[in-house]
Amino acid sequence: MDKRRAWAGERIGALAMACPEALELARLLSPAVRLESALIRTFRLELLPGSGPWIESRLWFSPLVKSRNVASILLHQAVVEYLRGELTELWRDPAQRTRLRTARMLMAEVHRDLSPALLLEEQVVWAAVAGDLDEIDRELAPAVKALLSSGERPGLVAWAGQALARLPEAAFGTNAGQALRRIAARADEARDAASGGTGEVQEMTQLLGELPRVRIGVARRGSLLQLGTLSPPAPHLIPLPDTAPRLVDLQWEVD
Repeated sequence: MDKRRAWAGERIGALAMACPEALELARLLSPAVRLESALIRTFRLELLPGSGPWIESRLWFSPLVKSRNVASILLHQAVVEYLRGELTELWRDPAQRTRLRTARMLMAEVHRDLSPALLLEEQVVWAAVAGDLDEIDRELAPAVKALLSSGERPGLVAWAGQALARLPEAAFGTNAGQALRRIAARADEARDAASGGTGEVQEMTQLLGELPRVRIGVARRGSLLQLGTLSPPAPHLIPLPDTAPRLVDLQWEVD
């Protein structure tokens, strides 16, 4: 067992001892990219009948969680992979398969308004759990076609790069999955070339690391993310290299 899997196993084992029902809930939810409170509640009521709402809280604040906000939680990727592996084993048991099909149906229903990209990821994960490589190919093929003809759609290419880290390894045993991996790799190479190559990027990173630091304000106000000296004062400050102009790298997930 590698260190990453062992690390995930320790966290999962801790929750198994503290609250096995919360772990079962997490396992059934693991194909989801993000676990919203409505999804968690639906799964508990439908798949763990008779269980109490406190189980949701035990999952919400468990060591399996990487990040949380008022509406949803995100599990550690190593934990997700571990739990999905357990789901795959359960799918091989005919006695469990009907329950897992119900879980897939419930997830699709709750997430019917989810972004197409994230909905695609969940469908691919469920297909991988079921060992259906043909379905994975069918699900990913339209995305690959869209990427090949995307032109000036950097958001789609960015999603492909993020999806590589989240999709199960089985997805890349298909023709469409291999094509997706190649497209994302070419996009990375193009970004490196546009920025002067990885060597220059590393050199610049080192130089920036040697500069003194300044702190600038960060605030989210409505749909805007504001940086700098703000009025009213910003609730958060972040350290930056003392350059002119200031350099900030922003990253976000496609919802």
